[in-house]
Amino acid sequence: MITKAEFIDWKNSQVTKEVFIKLQERVEFLKDKLVAHAGQDSIDDAATRGYINAYNDLLLTEYEGEEA
Repeated sequence: MITKAEFIDWKNSQVTKEVFIKLQERVEFLKDKLVAHAGQDSIDDAATRGYINAYNDLLLTEYEGEEA
């Protein structure tokens, strides 16, 4: 278990910020892909939506431990 302070340090680290930028870029790429190719392959569309949701879950990560 990490403390809230450790979580905040991680969230504010340069590495985390760079990873989150790349994740956001990936979300935008996948949204563009979905717009351009939606309906051509329903399985691929579903997988793309799943990736977008997963990346967004990571981007919205919040501290869920006990307050310290």
